[in-house]
Formats: sequence, structure tokens, C-alpha cells
Amino acid sequence: MNSLGYYVFRQITGPLIFFTCALTALVWLTQSLRLLDVVIQQGQSAGTFIELSVLVMPSLLGIIMPVSFFCAAIYALNRLHTDSELVVMWSAGMGRWGIAKPVLLLGVFVALVVLAVNLYFMPYGMRAMKDRVFEIRADLVAFLIREGQFTNPIKGLTVYVREINTSGEIKGLLVYDDRKPEEPITYLAESGAVAQTAEGPRLLMINGNVQRASQDNDGQIAFLQFDRYVLDLNQFTQDVGAHTRETSERYLSELFYPDPNHPWDTAYWDRLIAEGHNRLATPLYAIAFAMIALAALIGGDFSRRGYANRIGIAVLFAVAIRMAGVGVQSAAAKIPLVNIAQYAIPIGAIIACCIILERGGLSAWRPMFRKSDDSLPASTGP
Repeated sequence: MNSLGYYVFRQITGPLIFFTCALTALVWLTQSLRLLDVVIQQGQSAGTFIELSVLVMPSLLGIIMPVSFFCAAIYALNRLHTDSELVVMWSAGMGRWGIAKPVLLLGVFVALVVLAVNLYFMPYGMRAMKDRVFEIRADLVAFLIREGQFTNPIKGLTVYVREINTSGEIKGLLVYDDRKPEEPITYLAESGAVAQTAEGPRLLMINGNVQRASQDNDGQIAFLQFDRYVLDLNQFTQDVGAHTRETSERYLSELFYPDPNHPWDTAYWDRLIAEGHNRLATPLYAIAFAMIALAALIGGDFSRRGYANRIGIAVLFAVAIRMAGVGVQSAAAKIPLVNIAQYAIPIGAIIACCIILERGGLSAWRPMFRKSDDSLPASTGP
């Protein structure tokens, strides 16, 4: 690649970084609302929110990078046209494929990044994120103890803590257990602490009493004063069940070879296979988008009036093939043979755009631009 090729490469790299960061931030804001809801409801810290946000980021990059690359290619090539820099390159003997080479090279790089994200980083991040969320939701202690708040971690249980000092000691504790309405129990203590033991979490209460009402004793309340009392918190935990790995959490081998003994795998067998093919086909869209941008901006005649029409057609074509890919993936989850179309759509777009570049534009496009009085023939750009 000569110096002009490196120049084109640099002109696209900057917008690619900008559009990737901008689109990632935009999509992340929408996705972070779900994570923020989990963090707030479960009483987690800002550090946990940041951790979950970082883990979900690879799943966004796999979708965003081909789109951001398309936007960067359209922007950079249009600017080179507007500033007449492409005319200078053509005059210097640089043909269409010479200009296309750095764009395609960057497109291949983006495709490889997307492939790496799809095959490893996305399932790794989603798996770690889902495990963390599963752990947070199963952590009763974090939800049980909140300073200055009445909490209801499970139905029939109310907990209030007046103060928690820096050492983790609890001051002013109330636990009301109404899971058996006929025998409600109230625990009161001046202080306490939560301890993790081999048998599970325990709540140690100091200087308090237990009040138990029983219908067997005509509703009389039985008092038990204590200096130290240990409450087993395991009795308040709920069975959260086993965590089934969803399609976004699975590596390629787990998608193409589901477990025949697992009920969920057998129920969604074709869906898992379709997701596996989608992971492999998605990187091709980065190359397809590169070819669409090239076909739109250097595949036809030169015009001083700009290329708004061509850019509009290119955007519509890019959106159409991407939406077709999404639709084909959904269809492949029911009809496995349709998986062939997941590769055929981007490859077909690449071939069509190669024909446009080679022939200097689609015949349907030529009348649109050739009638302009200030247009130059296609031979201006070899």
C-alpha cells in the first residue's frame, strides 16, 4: 500500500474510532438502565454497576463496530470527494481498486475484531455478567441489611437497622417474621453483626429479646431475653434455581453442539445452531458495508453537486441487508436450512458491489448522475 493508500486508511480510522465510541455510549446508556435497576433494587454499590457495565460492553461492540465502520467509510470518502482529494488521487494514476484497498483492509480488520468478540469476548463477558447478577439476586444478606430502611427481602419478613458503623457492627435491629401469620415472631436487639460461616450466613444479635405469639396460648406473647442470640439466615433464603446458559452466554462449541440431555438445549436446538452461524456470518457485514460505501462514492460518475442521493441509496441498502440478516436468523431458528442465507446475504452484497466498482456504476444509477451539466464521465475515476 503506497502513501496515498495510507492516507486514505488514516482518514477512515479517525471517524471509525469516533463513531464506535459515540454509538457504544449511546447504546450503553439504554442497556445500563436494566443494570442500574438491578443494582439499586439489590442495594449494590457504584463499583458493582461499573463492573457489570464493563462486562456487557463486548456484546455491544459486536453489533456496533460494523455500523460505525460503515458510517466512518461514508463520511471519510464523501469528505475526500468534497475536498477534491480523490480527483487528485485519480489524476496521480490511482484507480478505484487502489482507493478501495485501504478501505477493505480496515474492513477486514474490523471483521476480525468482530469475529474475536463474537467467539470469545462476548460470551465471556455475558457469562460473567449473568453470573454476577445471579449472585447478586441470590445474596439475601446484601438485600437484608440496609441502614435506616425497612426492607422486605421475602414475603412475610421485615427488617430494620438503625445504623451500621464502619466496622460492620449493627446498631438497633428489628426483625419481624410473619411467614406464619398464626405465629409471628419479632426479634429486637441493641446491636449485632452478620457473619459468614461454613453453614451459611448467620445474624448475631446482642442484648435483646424474642417475642413470639401463638394461637395455642390464646394469643399470649412469649418473651425471651437474651445476651447473645444467633439467627440462621439460611431459613430466609429462597430457592433461585439453576442458571441455564442463554445463547449470548455460550461459546461457539456450545452453540453447534448442544447438550442432548439438557431440556432447554433440546427445546431450542435449532435456535442455538442459528446463533452459532450468526456469530460467524456477522463479521462479513463489515466487509459488505465497506463495499457498499465504496460502490456508492467511487463506483459512479463524479459530480460537483455532492452525493446525497448515492449516500441515501447506500444507507437504505445497508439497512436492508442487515435487517434481512436479522430476519433470516429468526427464520433459521425454525428452519435450519435457512442458515445458508445468513452467509449468502453479506457475500451477495459484496459481489454486487464488486461488480459496481468494476463496471463504474450500476446502469440504473447512470441516468441519475449523467444528466447533470456539471458531471464528469466515469472515466474521471479509473
